[in-house]
Amino acid sequence: MTIRTAAVTIAALATPILVRAQAKPDEAFAAFAKAYLTAGLPASWDAIGKLPNFKWTSPTTELKNCLSNGDCFARQGAATIGGKTLAVAATGARTMVINLLLRNTSAPFGEDAVLAALKGAGLSPELARCPIRAGAGGTNWYRLKAGEQAAVLSIQPAGPGRPGEGFVISQGDRLPALQPNQVANYSEQCGAGAERKAVSNLKPHEHLAQVVVTLLTQAAGPAPFDWKALATTFKMNGEPRPMDNSVRGDKNPVAQTGSVTLASREFSVLATGTTTEVKSVFLEEGGPGHPR
Repeated sequence: MTIRTAAVTIAALATPILVRAQAKPDEAFAAFAKAYLTAGLPASWDAIGKLPNFKWTSPTTELKNCLSNGDCFARQGAATIGGKTLAVAATGARTMVINLLLRNTSAPFGEDAVLAALKGAGLSPELARCPIRAGAGGTNWYRLKAGEQAAVLSIQPAGPGRPGEGFVISQGDRLPALQPNQVANYSEQCGAGAERKAVSNLKPHEHLAQVVVTLLTQAAGPAPFDWKALATTFKMNGEPRPMDNSVRGDKNPVAQTGSVTLASREFSVLATGTTTEVKSVFLEEGGPGHPR
């Protein structure tokens, strides 16, 4: 059996917009977040160029080296929220803004004040990812909801080498992938009294290596590597069916799709083969690649 991996970038929508400043900075930020969820502004580079209270200091530029999150285009600027000037960076793909990052280096809004203001605006922030050690000063990720609309807001307090507060806001409820050196330090079990177990004690590429070893071990057995065996490693969809995969250089007539999450990194799975035996497994990740 052949095992092949590839990396692709899947762009998620992130459509920010600013509203008029409120009396208090935390309330102004909450108003910004609520407008972000409900504006319906297209997530294009032209659209963010028209945002009120934004001043862009650079054109949209293709980066020589893509960022660690997979974004390959960026634009720099500043925004005014609640009377404060924040440094802004928009990043994304060629035709789409994916992330809007804001950093406040003046007097902090304060995470507790922002959360209270978000609740007051009806956004019901829910802590979705947190440092394993409460109060450790790391980033917190919150899911926000406004009716049927959802967003993820991360809040990073000031720390060594990090002047001021950092915010990232984007539409959709999917948490961004962690960097390999972060997965053992963060938890997605953040409720009151939760144990806060690590997202993973293995780095993503170490998980991927385990998957490869598992598949090779199964394929080396005396019986053919059948379709049912895939379900022990991946979440598979439906049943194997005829599929043309010649675009991949794969001539196997039958295929089945699926998915797997490895240390917060999501992979799509495509297995191909005959009606009785799996011959190839393709893993494709939406986002940054792995060390060799």
